[in-house]
Amino acid sequence: MANDNCFKMEQDLLTMCEVKIMTHSEGNPGAILAMAEVVKNYSKIDPKAFLGPLHFFDFLETFEMKSSVIWFLYKDICGQKTHNVVAVTRGHQLGLLPVEKIKLIAGQHFVNIDFDSLIKDIKSKIEFNTETIEN
Repeated sequence: MANDNCFKMEQDLLTMCEVKIMTHSEGNPGAILAMAEVVKNYSKIDPKAFLGPLHFFDFLETFEMKSSVIWFLYKDICGQKTHNVVAVTRGHQLGLLPVEKIKLIAGQHFVNIDFDSLIKDIKSKIEFNTETIEN
């Protein structure tokens, strides 16, 4: 019975993520790809995140990021590295990435982020994996 409940919860989470991907992408194929990669890898990167990939969607909603902005974040800011996208969201949550930088990204302005330093700081606070992710 417990396994059935866990499976149902996983299915519900995937359904919610699918709906959020379609809503936030506004049909932009790059945004769809970026969000699908984040959803697929989130629990590998940030295994203790309570809401898993839903935290990522909350971040997008907070900063009103949709469509081409999501692709810009993934491709131009994060170098198409899923763990960098998760680092931006967790870095914000942990107070390691200034809101001003995120607002610039949301406005599609290029922002230089030292991901090595950011990830090191994140790892000092939570379990965060970059080695197991293939992009």
